[in-house]
Formats: sequence, structure tokens, C-alpha cells
Amino acid sequence: MTDIFLSYSHRDHALVDRLEAALGDTGFSVFRDTMLHLGPQWDREIEEALDRAKCVLVVWSKDSVASDEVLNEAFHAQKAGKLIPLKIDDAKLPYQYARANYLELTGKGRELDVAAIARLQDEVRRRIGPGTGSERKAKAKATAAKTDEHRLKQLKSEIAAAKRELKDAQFAGAVLDVRPLIESDVRYALAHASFDYAIAKREIEARYRGARPEYLQMALVALDREWDRNRTK
Repeated sequence: MTDIFLSYSHRDHALVDRLEAALGDTGFSVFRDTMLHLGPQWDREIEEALDRAKCVLVVWSKDSVASDEVLNEAFHAQKAGKLIPLKIDDAKLPYQYARANYLELTGKGRELDVAAIARLQDEVRRRIGPGTGSERKAKAKATAAKTDEHRLKQLKSEIAAAKRELKDAQFAGAVLDVRPLIESDVRYALAHASFDYAIAKREIEARYRGARPEYLQMALVALDREWDRNRTK
């Protein structure tokens, strides 16, 4: 389950980034559509994320009221009793939502209002049930740490398996394809470096020092590809 689903126009992303940070600092887990990959499963994944969320914050603005995606998400949230409407400018709200109590989030210059954020945090706590923000944040960190540890173990296992396959192939005199080993090696280096590109690159260069130059080149290309893939998640 996710605490919050954020529905908004991408033209308001700068303000929504600040809103997400304020909610995340309190310990709430937040879902945004930027966490999804583009593709044919987009609509289904959005619907599943809406179903998993305990509440849906719809950020109404002059741009979002014209967005079919935001209107669909607001309809889904209202039907499920999860809707918390927010407003960040003087947009005229769609008829079916105009009479709902909404929270004005911004003051002058479209800056987030501190008092409004505090009210929003209280409302979210009321909706999602017991557990303080600090407790949720600590639990989220513990879960992330366990996930990272599990991922490192999986990558180590992949590397060991790839090395065994290469050894067997060498023994049989086969032509070797080292790409699976290099790709596993790169994924492990990146995860071990906590996804810090510079640290991972130094580790790869040290690991392949003395190897055939084309192997190092393949590893650096794989590192760039894996870095881009994780960055766009």
C-alpha cells in the first residue's frame, strides 16, 4: 500500500516537487506517475496505483483542470472515497468538484503555505490511520535497507553463476560471450556504490585494470546504460 497518490499537471511539476518533499519528510510514502515507464501498460499501472493508495491528492490548477488524465484520476479517487482536493491558483474547478471543500496550498508567488501544509499533513494522517511520520519514515528506511541487501545478494549470485558458465565454456573450448558477466558485474558495482555513478565507475575501472581493453569499454557502456535505466525509474 502507498499512503498518497499525487495527481497533477506536469506543467506544475516544480511546485509538486516541493509538495512531495514536504510530505516525504513527514514520513508519508508518495506515488507519482514519473515512477512508471512509458508503454502500453501505463493506464493499467495508474489504475493499480490509485487502488493501492490510501488517499489521492488532486492538485487543481489552470493546467490540471484541462487535463483528461487528472480528471480521470480525480473521478476514480472520488468514487473510492479517497479524494483530497488541493488548489494552487485561481482556476475554475470542474463542476462536479466545485462544491467540495478544498485546501488552498499556496500564498504569494505560488509558494507553499506552511500552515496549509500542516493542515494537509494532519488530514492525511487522519485518512491513513495510526503511525507517526517518524515511525513511517524509520520503517521505510528499514525496508529500503533490506531491499538493497537482498538486491546485492541477488547480483552476487548472478555474477557467480555467470563466472561458472564462462569457466565451463572455457573448459569446453567454446567461444565466450562475456556480456552477461560484465552486465552483472556492472549492476553489482552500481548497487554497491548506492547508485553513485562516479564511485561505480571508479570501481569498474579498478576491477578491469589489466583486462582486455574491449572488456573495460563494454563495462563502461553497460554502466551508462544501467545508470540511465535506474535514473528514469
